[in-house]
Amino acid sequence: MKEKILLHPAVHIITIMILAFAAYSNTFDVPFQYDDILTVRDNLIIRDFQYFAEPSKAEVFKHHFGYHTFRSRYVGYLTFALNYHLHGLDVRGFHIGNLLIHIGTALLIYLLVILCFKTPYLSESKIRMYSGYTAFFTALLFVIHPIQTEAVTYIWQRVASLAGMLYILSVAAYIKWRIHVSGPPGQAQQKFTSSRSLPFYLISITAAVLSMKTKQIAITIPATIAMYEFLFFRGEAGKRVLYLVPFCLTLPIIPFTLIDIGKPFGDMIGDVSRATRDLTELPRLDYFFTQFTVIVKYISLTFLPVNQNVNHEYVIYHSLLDPNVLLSFVFLLVLFGTGIYLMYRSRKYDAYVRLIAAGILWFFITLSVESSLIPIAEIICEYRMYLPSAGLIVVFVTLLFAAAEKMKDRWKHMEAAVVLALLLIVLLLAGTTYARNSVWQNDFTLWQDVVRKNPGGVRGITNLGLAYSKQNDEKSAIELYGRALAIKPDHYEALFNRGNAYTKTGQYDKAIEDYSTALTAFESFRAYFNRGNTYMKTGDYSKAVEDYTKAIATVPRHFSAYHNRGNAYVKSGQLQEAIKDFTTAITLAPEKSAGYSERGFVYFNLARYSLAIQDLTKAVTLEPGNVRAYMRRGYTYAAMGDMENAVQDLKTACSMGSKMSCAALRYR
Repeated sequence: MKEKILLHPAVHIITIMILAFAAYSNTFDVPFQYDDILTVRDNLIIRDFQYFAEPSKAEVFKHHFGYHTFRSRYVGYLTFALNYHLHGLDVRGFHIGNLLIHIGTALLIYLLVILCFKTPYLSESKIRMYSGYTAFFTALLFVIHPIQTEAVTYIWQRVASLAGMLYILSVAAYIKWRIHVSGPPGQAQQKFTSSRSLPFYLISITAAVLSMKTKQIAITIPATIAMYEFLFFRGEAGKRVLYLVPFCLTLPIIPFTLIDIGKPFGDMIGDVSRATRDLTELPRLDYFFTQFTVIVKYISLTFLPVNQNVNHEYVIYHSLLDPNVLLSFVFLLVLFGTGIYLMYRSRKYDAYVRLIAAGILWFFITLSVESSLIPIAEIICEYRMYLPSAGLIVVFVTLLFAAAEKMKDRWKHMEAAVVLALLLIVLLLAGTTYARNSVWQNDFTLWQDVVRKNPGGVRGITNLGLAYSKQNDEKSAIELYGRALAIKPDHYEALFNRGNAYTKTGQYDKAIEDYSTALTAFESFRAYFNRGNTYMKTGDYSKAVEDYTKAIATVPRHFSAYHNRGNAYVKSGQLQEAIKDFTTAITLAPEKSAGYSERGFVYFNLARYSLAIQDLTKAVTLEPGNVRAYMRRGYTYAAMGDMENAVQDLKTACSMGSKMSCAALRYR
């Protein structure tokens, strides 16, 4: 009776959900971290569904960081938009969404393993009696494993977990469809398009497409489905290949998303080159050789999750003959060869070896996009193991229950020992995951952990400095930026951030020097814009105008650049140029009151009072708390001789804290 309860699917599902919530219970208040700031918190695309209904409209944000993956990760962005419209920027909603996706993925893994044991080959396996346990512990180890924390706790990496969930849904639905089509052993196959089976096939294709519009790793779905088809099913080869054709037809989705096929051929070639690398100029072969050692690191983190890091610092290797690369290559070749051997020689062994082969090949296939000849700026990231880890886990669990089956006659308690060992591992990993999640609690805990583990890592030191800067501890921040620059003198982020810190502390000359050095390393809107702001503080308005102009050339449709250049023109007495910039700023952001307020003040200085009143009225309408707009409109009414309205506006501004307005009322 007790054994039947332990094997009941409902008990398994509830246990998976409870332990997942327990392991991630300390993540719901984790703030936006790292890329979350630009891709989620400050991303205007997710705040309006019109950009999802007509994606071309989102091109107004094409110079913003949050846009560069919008087309290729449309489904992921759509889920962020749903979160935003449900609860705004409350991080708890985003974290709950991430966790629900993670639990959904685990439950689909549970279903996938159960379905594998119902396929023609595995239904004959000696360990079929352990199918429930195998599915349960595979899903449970997956959901509480600490290597998944980066894909779950890090809000932006929802794209990894969501793509993974849809990926597994596609494979599971295909297997379910094939089981229906194959029919029970000894009976005739059902029709391809029977009403009972066709919905699963359609779900499989739909999930594949959605996964491909979430993350590029999904391009391997056809290969994974083909692997399952030929490992677990029988039938006429030609017909089985035909089943796979619709999945192969989905392959162009990702290339066509990344490449503008409307361009001339030469430009398309350039797009192909850019699409097959991600924010790095690292030579392809160097990245490829380095990935052999990275993959071995991924495997070690799966079986011994210690020294996890959100920013692993990694050595770049340049030759296959380097001892570290060569040893890693040989190890991976043996592992991959084992998977291929078991796949082709499985008829000689019990059918469970097919599941082991599937797990090994799953690992390599799902990791192939990010650990291959496509260079990515981040050499190693733990979230990339979200899908591949499932393959290693199923191999581990299957081997344990295969051992239990072989030794049950020698030791009747072998099954209980395996179950107990797995439960202990689960509890240990759940505690490790909870502890790992505590590192994500704020900027300090996250980057202090990085710096403690990699004291020479420039990115970790720089981001820890930024954490101090956010707390207005500019002295500590400047010290850390200096430490980073001592390691890498041309590091753009350290130079830019130290420039910001110098500006905040009034060290304008040093700030300008850092911005200028940063611009020699990388020309960016931010550096030009912030250096322009610093020139404004020093009173060098002509140089401020130059920098704002260069910033606008980099990002042509940026409200603040036009607005600030307008102010620089005002300070330098070029009022007509100022009007042009404020007008452009208003066109770019008609919902903001600042543009109307500043243009209205310029009109006041030009004695064009009616236009000034019009703009300043618009400003206070958009922002009833705009003190300066009330004060300026009061001055304008006074200049027009309308003292009644002037007094009313100045009183309003005075009541809102404007000392100048209060003084004007006393001496009117």
